[in-house]
Amino acid sequence: MPVMSFPIITPKILRQKCFAYKLPNGVKCIIVQDPNAKIPAAAMSIHAGQLSDPVDVPGLAHFCEHMLFMGTDKYPKEEEYSTYISKNGGSDNAWTDNSDTTFYFKVSDDAFHGALERFVEFFVAPLFAAGSVERELNAVHSEDEKSHNSDFWRIDELFRSLYNPKHPRSRYSNGNITTLLEEPSAKGIDTRDALKQYFAEHYLSEAACIVVMSTHSPEDILAVIEAPLLRMKSGPDNKFHFLSEDESLISPQHMGSWINIRTVKKLQSVHLHWVVRSAASLWKCRPASYISHVLGHECDSSVLGLLKQRNLATEMVVGPRTVDEDHHIFGVGVTLTTQGVEQVVEVIELVYAGIGLAIASGVDKRVYEQMKAEDRLVFESSEIGDSTTFCSSLATGANLYGLEHSWIGDECTLEDDLDAIVAYTKQLRPENCVITFRWGDMPLDASLADEAECPEEEEEEDTAENSDGAVEESEEEHTSRAPSAAAKKLFSSLPEFARVPANRRTRFHKAAYSQAPIPEEVQRQWTMHSWAPTTPTWLCQAANPFITTDFTVYSPTTPNESWSTFPVEKATSPSGVVWVRGDAGHHLTFKSSICMTFLSPIAYKTPSNRVYLRIMKSILEDNLTELSYFGVLASLENAIDMPASGLSFSVNGPYQNLLSFFVSLVQKSLEISTLLSSEEKFTVYAETSQRALASVASKQPYEMARDRFAKLTTPLHYSYDDLLRPASEVTYDGYKQFVREYTEAGALFEGFMAGNVPDASTMPTRVAKLVEEMLPTHPAPSKESIPRFRDCYSLDGREGLNVIAFPPFNEADPNVCTLLSIYAGVETPHLRALCDCATKLFSSAFFDEMRTKEALGYVAFSATTRQGKNAHIQFVIQSALEDVDGLYLLSRIIAFLDAVEEQIDMVCNEADVQQIVSGLIAARERPPSSVRQDVVQLQADYLHPCGAHHRAEEVRCLKSISCADVKQFMQECLLHQREKTTAIAIIVNNARTVQKELFFKTESKTVHLPPQRVTRESKEAAAQQNAERLVLPSFADGERSVHIHSWSSIKEFQANLPILKDATL
Repeated sequence: MPVMSFPIITPKILRQKCFAYKLPNGVKCIIVQDPNAKIPAAAMSIHAGQLSDPVDVPGLAHFCEHMLFMGTDKYPKEEEYSTYISKNGGSDNAWTDNSDTTFYFKVSDDAFHGALERFVEFFVAPLFAAGSVERELNAVHSEDEKSHNSDFWRIDELFRSLYNPKHPRSRYSNGNITTLLEEPSAKGIDTRDALKQYFAEHYLSEAACIVVMSTHSPEDILAVIEAPLLRMKSGPDNKFHFLSEDESLISPQHMGSWINIRTVKKLQSVHLHWVVRSAASLWKCRPASYISHVLGHECDSSVLGLLKQRNLATEMVVGPRTVDEDHHIFGVGVTLTTQGVEQVVEVIELVYAGIGLAIASGVDKRVYEQMKAEDRLVFESSEIGDSTTFCSSLATGANLYGLEHSWIGDECTLEDDLDAIVAYTKQLRPENCVITFRWGDMPLDASLADEAECPEEEEEEDTAENSDGAVEESEEEHTSRAPSAAAKKLFSSLPEFARVPANRRTRFHKAAYSQAPIPEEVQRQWTMHSWAPTTPTWLCQAANPFITTDFTVYSPTTPNESWSTFPVEKATSPSGVVWVRGDAGHHLTFKSSICMTFLSPIAYKTPSNRVYLRIMKSILEDNLTELSYFGVLASLENAIDMPASGLSFSVNGPYQNLLSFFVSLVQKSLEISTLLSSEEKFTVYAETSQRALASVASKQPYEMARDRFAKLTTPLHYSYDDLLRPASEVTYDGYKQFVREYTEAGALFEGFMAGNVPDASTMPTRVAKLVEEMLPTHPAPSKESIPRFRDCYSLDGREGLNVIAFPPFNEADPNVCTLLSIYAGVETPHLRALCDCATKLFSSAFFDEMRTKEALGYVAFSATTRQGKNAHIQFVIQSALEDVDGLYLLSRIIAFLDAVEEQIDMVCNEADVQQIVSGLIAARERPPSSVRQDVVQLQADYLHPCGAHHRAEEVRCLKSISCADVKQFMQECLLHQREKTTAIAIIVNNARTVQKELFFKTESKTVHLPPQRVTRESKEAAAQQNAERLVLPSFADGERSVHIHSWSSIKEFQANLPILKDATL
């Protein structure tokens, strides 16, 4: 039977060509030919996932995903695939979802065929070697441990406990040693046998879709993948029907429940989760799309608009999540203000009123048609963007919607079925709903409060991510995190039925929660609101003024075959600079992208100013909600960001209305009345900002370590520890004074634009003039008035191994982390080429030794980085093992470097160096994947210490680099002479290791390195490892030592260091 070809619906204007095929055994193939794909990519999606787990081995689908990387019949070495990808300038990853498992990679073009050959063998003949199974179980367990302090995974585990036990979603499908080894073994189940059986039953030809994107023709790609994929086991696609029509997805006793959840982050939100029966066969009419659009609309008369006007909420997220082929969980999540918590019942009433009004007279045809038109515009405006993301999405889409609709199926409504839309919406009733209230200050029941005093059950300090980085030690006393008087008062404002302190914990992540039934009279009240909404105005959506009608693609004024040499047009004035790169015939799109960063003398002047800027940004975003949302609906993606300089505005989309929309955004940001808003709004966002800052410590320890490193090496870097106190002291009067100073001081600007522009030569001047006309008329501030946040310290005065240790940021996190950063010197193109080559040579081996062989933890990596003008090579390990501390992790990094030194000829050889050089050159010569990425690259070129042409200079250096050059660099910087170089070790402790930390004092001393711990690895696997890989010293004799300089604080380390000044300020 021949290969069959199929059409595939794509945007009308698309540079790439898409071809769809089905092999005789049913494997689906999509081949995307792109002349600019210098770094090809591929993805495979298997229509089997967590819902396919066997009853007695939860997590097996996820474990199988891990094991496919661990060797195949044709390529049996565990590290073969990942090493090949890494050394050829690529990357790879995979994930397991409910009904899909997706794998992807990208790699240099020279190595693409070899990578593709190795990749497809995953799905034909994986080894599942016994030693690999044992080691990878530890990796899956470490990954699960890493998630203990993630609210997402904690709530996911809790929600699983609500599902009908007959449904596989009720099982713990992340997997860990308990579910994958201990409990199966107790039932006489061999995990490796179960793994092989799972693969044989679910990795079937008709459940597979591969997507390949490259410069190569479909014939070339099929020649590589067809023969091996025809060896996949033939079989039908997997089905995901688990319950009969009279069985409930959520167990009946949980329906109509209110669940209080104590979060790790300082969250304050209410979420409504409805169980909806929705057949997968209805995908063409997308029955959830209409209510998602109406309820999630952000115009001023929407549910969110009304909630904001009443100061009850700051954000709302709406949409369905597919569970299986019969069910959705439709969700509405509302981020509450303090007043919103006090009036949470009213918030929920407004949501139900919105649902009722959406279908009060059936589907509103005008709104429905406008929604479809906006969705179609977004689809037609699509760019492929990141190649691995695109390939993964297309592969998953083909399994869900077929080859023809693999791209459009999840984007557009293809058939009208208004009855199905109404039927879907009518299921959003209180009796079908579970409500979760997520709050970082949720009180604990007395029994759980007592547990918090035990180290193994300690509650985590409240934390959350934010743009100002990680924390130093918290000034708050940990204890059991007793609620404040304000928290007690707020809790008492909840409806009586919801005032139940957290009184139980989830099994693995130990999330604290409580559950109570919502009284029938309350549910009846909410039902009445959906039947007879009391909200006077609703769905008064104005016509969108930014909808594109002109899809002209402008030809380049100076056509050029090489993107890398296409000219960048520039305009410079006393107020700023604008760089524009037109389309050199590369993007071939009607889209453009612009980013404008404003540099304020005020924004980063003091920690208090930084806090006020955070609040100002939130108030501005609140006041721009409707405008911003109209832009999104018109395919004008937009964002306001907050770099250290002040505010930054970006817009990406069709050129026709892009500049007018951009001007509308910026003009609003300069209106004092918009920025001042009201004292009520200020209070709302001051509280929001304080919660976000107080939540930073939930970041992973390795993230904290990287932030501490940035703070250590940068003269001006405000972080949590700098901002939390000022955040607690802000006032509205102080804010008004800040806004006045901010607007009166003016700003410089740095602007970047790329893509579809009528005339690139005149565009910089035009954009600069637009911005200058919006700025205040008085003279622009001088560059000297801008805080020097881009400078960095010279590290030449800190030779040797410097160590600085930190107490735990979150005492409940069992992980400890060590980051070792070796200073390579001041950035030059030649040094960058050497750093990148060296890191590529050993990064896979480091990951393999630390994460897989020594099973230290899921986070283990090496990377090259630049901090300001300084180049560094970093090694990071994070571990939750009970017999590991920061010094031990440092010792294993040193052991790895000792092994590389001992076996340098094996690690650094001519063939590998040339392979790596080829991949690094390809990465630098690759054109941006989208106009948005083009702008990002322009900005990076402007800010780079080696100038806008640094990539071309790096390519020139790479072409002249030899194996001897790289080996000499490694020996001088990392190996033989590393005691003469500068290295910085950052240790982030946990609650156990901090008690014995050796490095809290400022002193110089010699430290003996601890011996290697005994692992669970089998002797057979260890022998195989030693025969074929680096042999790391065990330090068993206790003779290996290092001389270190420890520092008691960041300020002590920084004292008297000279500063390297950035040239752009």
